[in-house]
Amino acid sequence: MVASEPKPELISEENLFIQQEEETFPWTKQWYPVAVIDHLDASYPHKIQLLGKDLVLWRDRNNKWRCFDDVCPHRLVPLSEGRIESDGTLLCAYHAWRFDGKGNCVKYSTIKRCSHRS
Repeated sequence: MVASEPKPELISEENLFIQQEEETFPWTKQWYPVAVIDHLDASYPHKIQLLGKDLVLWRDRNNKWRCFDDVCPHRLVPLSEGRIESDGTLLCAYHAWRFDGKGNCVKYSTIKRCSHRS
């Protein structure tokens, strides 16, 4: 009697896709070091890129470093082209929208408070 070798299990395309999806590492759901604080100047925002995404690093009025998407929600201008105001807000260079350390738009040029988030 001849023993037969076990046949490899056939995997459908759908099951293969599900298996690959489960094995995919969630790159965007991790913590990454993005800069050495000693090399950053706290007087202006810094443009950085991580995993192909444009980000802005800046220090708020509480001396905490913040990291946001480098885009103003108003006209999609890079926030890294703006400046840090004396009250610690990040000012967009295009229409002077200002964002606090939590990403809230706290002021823009025509009224004192707005409801957008960076």
